[in-house]
Amino acid sequence: MEYELLDTGVFNDDRYFDVFVEYAKESPEDILIQISVVNRGPEPATVHVLPTLWFRNTWTWWPDTPKPSLKQVSGQKGKQAVVTSHADLGQRYLYCEGESELLFTENETNNERIFGTANQSPYVKDGINNYVVEGKKDAVNPEKTGTKSAAHYQLNVGAGRAATVRLRLTDAAPAAIGDPFKSFAEILETRKREADEFYKAITPTRVSEDQARVMRQALAGMLWSKQFFFFDVDKWLTEHGEDPMKPSGCVGRNSEWFHIVNKHVISMPDKWEYPWLRSTPSRSPRSIRNSPNNSST
Repeated sequence: MEYELLDTGVFNDDRYFDVFVEYAKESPEDILIQISVVNRGPEPATVHVLPTLWFRNTWTWWPDTPKPSLKQVSGQKGKQAVVTSHADLGQRYLYCEGESELLFTENETNNERIFGTANQSPYVKDGINNYVVEGKKDAVNPEKTGTKSAAHYQLNVGAGRAATVRLRLTDAAPAAIGDPFKSFAEILETRKREADEFYKAITPTRVSEDQARVMRQALAGMLWSKQFFFFDVDKWLTEHGEDPMKPSGCVGRNSEWFHIVNKHVISMPDKWEYPWLRSTPSRSPRSIRNSPNNSST
């Protein structure tokens, strides 16, 4: 028998949190985010919630690419906010409701820890973890700027109770949006109702309530599992110090795929499992092509 998660005892007496994340759009450039944390345990407990905003790192691989930025700004009525600046996307604002500390670092690999080489900045991508978990106060940027940011909420949730965190990502500046959470609940309820109406309209009347629920989850999963996958293998090999044209005695991972550049929107059955390249036997006499199906597990 395998050692299962339940065998660890972490769920004894229901001492765990359920976390629900809901998204709703007011407009294409205005996204509402609601995080509900439910304490299933028999007594109050504290949980750290860190909704995170970051830029995909393109400036390390392509040095001529303008480096975007995140920085803390003041919103209306004391609301904290992060302003994002990007050469192509322009500016966006993430508004954070309630008491939280905004933490900033760079979305860059901790080369010192992984490769034993010097970091270009003392604020690397695992700095937020080191700040919260290990208490390293110098792991985040005191200037409140970077390319990765998290709002650090420390919530004390009563037994059987729920706590809610609300955020809003929009192109509306503080002066234009006013109170970003004034109509938050109404917008969220409207989008829920519209979603219910949509799925009801496309669900056959002959199916049971349970079957309709399964169908809705399946259709929603097909949408939510889509993600953009970009992988320039030659760039990756260069970063890892490998040259497939000058093979050494030890052939490293992905060396045979140096000619591949993946650039697809794909559906991943398991969001936690990132696509990777491998050769798989084929029963039909055809070559393996560079496609989303051949580049994922």
